[in-house]
Amino acid sequence: MRLPGREARDFFSCNISRSASSDSVESIPNIFLKARSALRSVVVDLFARNDGEIEALNGLRALAILAVLLLHLYVPAGPYLGVPFASLDRFARNLTSGVDLFFVLSGFLVYSHLVAKPMNRHALLAYARKRARRILPAYIFALIGAAIYVYNLIGSLERAGQHEMAYRLTTSLSSAWTDLLFVSNYSADRLLEPGWSLSVEVHFYLLLPLLVLAFQRLQSRARLALLVVLFMIPTLLRLYWHDDGMIYFYTHTRLDGIFAGMIVAELIQVDSSRLLKGGLSIVAAALLLIGHLCEIDGFFYRTFRYAFFAAGFAMLLFLAVRSSKSSLFGRLLSSTALRFIARISYTLYLWHPIFLTVGLRQIGVNPDSEITHVFLGWLYALVVAAAGSTMLYLAIERPFQMRRASSANGT
Repeated sequence: MRLPGREARDFFSCNISRSASSDSVESIPNIFLKARSALRSVVVDLFARNDGEIEALNGLRALAILAVLLLHLYVPAGPYLGVPFASLDRFARNLTSGVDLFFVLSGFLVYSHLVAKPMNRHALLAYARKRARRILPAYIFALIGAAIYVYNLIGSLERAGQHEMAYRLTTSLSSAWTDLLFVSNYSADRLLEPGWSLSVEVHFYLLLPLLVLAFQRLQSRARLALLVVLFMIPTLLRLYWHDDGMIYFYTHTRLDGIFAGMIVAELIQVDSSRLLKGGLSIVAAALLLIGHLCEIDGFFYRTFRYAFFAAGFAMLLFLAVRSSKSSLFGRLLSSTALRFIARISYTLYLWHPIFLTVGLRQIGVNPDSEITHVFLGWLYALVVAAAGSTMLYLAIERPFQMRRASSANGT
């Protein structure tokens, strides 16, 4: 322990006075008090409301990551579960919609913040710093973790004689440069599987300032009209390239979700109260249901499904932002449990392939497992993913968030 002033000099000269010893002993309770205060701060950060947040968006963000988790738990085991209803199987396999919801939220939030300020050099630099601090620390650390995990897994597979799988992972490891350059969504192989959607996000971040500059001279209705046109372009591109197996990943075929979020940001700024009276919730539910029940890898799946998800989630987002906090919908989306999941959602998204795999392997889930064992394995894997992501969020993501908040406050 570091001792101040004269006490430090007495210590190093081996002449510690009784009062100095007493001060050292009395400081021990202070250490525990500070530790308890720090722990309380962490708990508050994970569960408490933050000023300036739109509470309902936390709920939507939590639902998005939960959809992704359920998808990646179900897909490997689905063929062996004997699901009695084909529609239920299709619904589970279409939970890729979680990524579409993330895109809608990103388009809404990032566009709302940037368009609200005059576009100049200072605003662009602040925007770039904010985006970099938001995504890069956790992303780079996840890449390092994935590289270490895959490297060790390759060795284990080689020793087990599973050379084909080891070769595939070696190819993924050698493709890490696509993740680093944020072009993994145009590569058949990548190290960090969720990294393809981060590539789409980064491409959007680069495009957005140009769009905002173009929009500055336009009236609200003109901006809306242009955004609707932009929203339709990815669907037209998917119709043209519907036989391309990579259509799910490309930026130019997946931007409709982001444009849909931008449309919501524009609608929020105008008198759109009549939309709340027009059965918007029914239309949103219908679009989302159709999207989730479509045939896997069919024509609709490859072309129109993404637009249905984007439009449905955009309507849901509009309702969430405009809903009363006291309404049932508002209270559900603002729940403490969903707030916690939303806090760790980015780290959880980056790390969930590794954590889910580790959890399932530890519990011993395989195609021959009983269905109850599979469900227990899923539950255990979710706990592992949540616990691991919480620790990584506190160690990596949260410190940079606090630094970002300090910079915003000028401290």
